[in-house]
Amino acid sequence: MCYKKNYFNAFFILAFFFLVSCNDLNIAEQKAIEEEPVFVCEETAYTDLKGQSKDSLKIFLDLINFNGDLRIIPHDGYIPMDFVSNRLTITLDEDGNVSRSFCG
Repeated sequence: MCYKKNYFNAFFILAFFFLVSCNDLNIAEQKAIEEEPVFVCEETAYTDLKGQSKDSLKIFLDLINFNGDLRIIPHDGYIPMDFVSNRLTITLDEDGNVSRSFCG
């Protein structure tokens, strides 16, 4: 009878430590997700891109670690009417240079 109590106590102690350790892992994952920056499109930040080539545009976006939605529309390309406020849209001219940048 005494052995059964010891086994139950040991089982409950192990189960308690297991559940506590799982809860700590979940909190660490939530912190990692919350720290990721959210992209907010600001048209004034990208007005200097006008006249830049498509290759230099890609280099620039890599340098600033651009992590938002991006839509590049070639010259005479179709511009869909869907609007996403945090998406940067860049239109190119016939030479492949940036002609306009705007949010949406």
